[in-house]
Amino acid sequence: MLCAIVLLSLTTLVLGLSPSVLEVSVKAAASTVVSVDDIVIGAVVYNPTDKDIRVIARNNILDTSSTRSFTVRNATSGIVFFTGVRAVYDLSADGIYMTIPAGGYVAVNHTHIGALYDFESSGTGTFTFAPITLFQGGPDDPPEVVDVPPVKVEVTHEVERRNPYPRLAGCSDTSKSQVIQDSFISLEEIAYNVLYDYFQSEESEQMMTYFSGGDTFNEDRNATVMFIVSLMASLNSNTIS
Repeated sequence: MLCAIVLLSLTTLVLGLSPSVLEVSVKAAASTVVSVDDIVIGAVVYNPTDKDIRVIARNNILDTSSTRSFTVRNATSGIVFFTGVRAVYDLSADGIYMTIPAGGYVAVNHTHIGALYDFESSGTGTFTFAPITLFQGGPDDPPEVVDVPPVKVEVTHEVERRNPYPRLAGCSDTSKSQVIQDSFISLEEIAYNVLYDYFQSEESEQMMTYFSGGDTFNEDRNATVMFIVSLMASLNSNTIS
């Protein structure tokens, strides 16, 4: 019922806006919550034109999976680290696109935000959620960024880190659960070895072969790779137990 109220109020708000390529509005179900589990943010993307608009619906506000749809900040401690899935998609795949009908809208609710960010390190307080509103019609189309004001939600008590993969935590089969645990431990070990054995030199054969992004060393790509591998090397397997 709460989600339906959020979407209804957002729809009313968005339909009153002046025409543009795409119009986006976001609204929190409640401005103050007890737990990060109670954070619910609804979003409406409205198409005021007379033609259907097809956009990539991944890694932005239209994506309700475990990828990043918001940039989150705490009023006192600053940026809140994203702990969910960092996905890279094949932009030629039809499944990542969504069509917003002419004169119509697409409405979504983000209900699992509490498990996708490290609220625990920031502690309780007021958090600002800035929606990621970069839309693209295809691999070769220029991106469309819609300017949308962020929303604020105060969390008064429970900010402990949640498990972003509840299906793993709920595995009742002991043998399968152990396989999952062992896999995470193995991933940590492999990532650790990669981090210290292979990436010690920017000019190493392994780095140049797999992560150069071309014939020459790419500093930005290297920084991204090192960051991701470092995260994998420091995974806490207890988070899925």
